[in-house]
Amino acid sequence: MEFSRRVLLLGLGALTRAGASGAHALYFEPNRGQFAEGAFGSDQEYWQGLFGASRMRFQAKTLVGDPGPTGASAARRGPAQPDLALSLVGAAERAPVGEDKRQGRSDYYFHGDPKTFIRNTPHFYRLRYSEAWPGVDLVVRGWEGSLEVATVCSDASGLAAAGFLCHGAAAGRDRQGHAVLAASWGRIVLPPARDPGGRTLSGAWRLDGDGALRFA
Repeated sequence: MEFSRRVLLLGLGALTRAGASGAHALYFEPNRGQFAEGAFGSDQEYWQGLFGASRMRFQAKTLVGDPGPTGASAARRGPAQPDLALSLVGAAERAPVGEDKRQGRSDYYFHGDPKTFIRNTPHFYRLRYSEAWPGVDLVVRGWEGSLEVATVCSDASGLAAAGFLCHGAAAGRDRQGHAVLAASWGRIVLPPARDPGGRTLSGAWRLDGDGALRFA
């Protein structure tokens, strides 16, 4: 089997990935010790995301051998920004499950020690937090620098309990009125809730008096 791979050094060892030319969907992989926290991780060119049962954390990163934010690289990357995080308010704290399996897999080892080599970690294109709130699933997916955090409701009344606390950036809005958190590496989008058939529910994620984003 032949792979098109790029080697990333994460301070934990060498990490190899199956790659693809051009634009491709973001992918997620189970945490098998390569991340300090999180049930899943998403390791992209300019950022890394950790996805736990009650919190999603995102950080910009620098590739080994990258001379730093100079010239064209600086213009593309933008100024340094603090880590971003989304806390799930009132959620059931169920760990996410990977969906839509990708062909690519990861092989990696820690601290340059071949004894720690881990093979065939699967990749997924989506994460689902089933029943994060009563009757409400949370589905995470994305392309390149845009990450979508969507709510799918079998019982819309469960949205009354749902909420997100934003850390590291204030939520704004895009042209469609979706709540957005912007970072130097991309953006996190919270579109309106929808039903299992894909129909959009009336409303949007808005800041409430307690500082959380709630659907209203």
